[in-house]
Amino acid sequence: MISSVAAASCPLLPGEHKLDFRLAPDRRSVELRRHGVPDSAPPTCVLRLACKVGPADVRHVSYTLRAGSILIGDISALQFAFPDGTVQSCGVSEIRVP
Repeated sequence: MISSVAAASCPLLPGEHKLDFRLAPDRRSVELRRHGVPDSAPPTCVLRLACKVGPADVRHVSYTLRAGSILIGDISALQFAFPDGTVQSCGVSEIRVP
């Protein structure tokens, strides 16, 4: 199912913190997975980014929820931290739930 950001959210549980953000090879989307789930299982959701993430390895990913939304997984942006201390933010343009 593909939805616009306005109509979609990742199916996250309240207080869920053990998430694995995997940057796609094209560096324009992120697969969000739960820790401990086999790699053969589909991701919880796929976040299409409004920008391309820089070429360096990502050390940490955090996310921002859409202002005013009551949906737990209504992710509006991702922030990527790199080992050299730089940070890049990308808006989420689409959320896909496989």
